[in-house]
Amino acid sequence: MPGAGSLPPEPRQPLRALLLEGATAQLEDACLAAGVRVTRSRSAAEARGLLARDSFDLVDGRLARPMPLEWEIWQRVELFYEELRGNKAAGLYQMVLREVERPLLSVALARANGIRADAARMLGIDRGTLARRIRALGVLGRDPDRAAARGRASTDGPGHSGGPDR
Repeated sequence: MPGAGSLPPEPRQPLRALLLEGATAQLEDACLAAGVRVTRSRSAAEARGLLARDSFDLVDGRLARPMPLEWEIWQRVELFYEELRGNKAAGLYQMVLREVERPLLSVALARANGIRADAARMLGIDRGTLARRIRALGVLGRDPDRAAARGRASTDGPGHSGGPDR
């Protein structure tokens, strides 16, 4: 028997489900019949945002596994157009390329342990192209190859250029 100072048990919150648009009617009907509160999301990007901010007891299985990159980009571009609400878009092509290229280069460099030649080989591009894109996108705050070369030159002793001995 509960004591005089004990609180009554808190009412149990209904289960919550997060479903992507296009979930089967059977799934939605089953959730509603079981008293599960359903939150619908228009896109995977929107749903992942909801998941980052809140917790759900049931999550659409399509969110549990990675989607193909093309599908993710498609969804994000569609969401971008919806958020414009009829306003004109300008520079979308370059914006999308920049958004995809920056993490692509960063991950390739990380996987190559910062060795640009290896990263360029993984990406299938020339080392010079990689260096130009790194600078253009500001992927790294400084050019580590040049900094290392300057560091070697300064440690070779006075009057030595860091170049080959004659």
